Amino acid sequence: MSKVLGQGKSQKELSEFQQVLQKLTNLPVIHKKIMTHITNNNIAKLQHIQKQYLTGKGLMQKGKEIIMNAINENFADSVIGVYINLSSSALAGGIWTPVIQQQSGTYGIATLTYRTNLSKSYDYFMVTRETWIDMCKAKSMYGTGANSVFIREYANGGLSKTDREKRVRTNVKNMNKKVTQQGKYKSVIGVVNKSQAVQGYGRYKDYGKQK
Repeated sequence: MSKVLGQGKSQKELSEFQQVLQKLTNLPVIHKKIMTHITNNNIAKLQHIQKQYLTGKGLMQKGKEIIMNAINENFADSVIGVYINLSSSALAGGIWTPVIQQQSGTYGIATLTYRTNLSKSYDYFMVTRETWIDMCKAKSMYGTGANSVFIREYANGGLSKTDREKRVRTNVKNMNKKVTQQGKYKSVIGVVNKSQAVQGYGRYKDYGKQK
């Protein structure tokens, strides 16, 4: 290409193009460096990477996306499968266990503890990964905390006691069918915790029904 373009302006444009191409092809390497410095909370190193590699409007935007995606993924990984103290006037904390992955997202069981009764936990089925992460990110109370996010995104608010109990039965039955009969559902990509769904079904299939 150098021979074809020759010297002068064309040669300069080629050189600039090669430099940008090198930066683009190095993005996986840059990403690894960024992840390391995020883990070590090394802001100075991150700023150096930004100046060194992510120059120009397009690359700057790409750099921001890489950094934000890395931060969000790190946060998400840190709050899944472990008990989290939640910022909420109603909820004390909880744990979210992934169960089933569908084309529409990952669904699981949110086991929540309320401040009014810390000795008892309540299971909620088919709660999305995004809902749980949003609950963990909520840092306020009284209308904007984790419980408000849960009610809004899980659509559990405004239902009567009978309807809430019916919804629990429906959700636990739906989850159990999809993990035990995975082949029948094209939307199901994978099952993470089959036992959790089966055990939940055994406990809640008759939830709220008169005995």
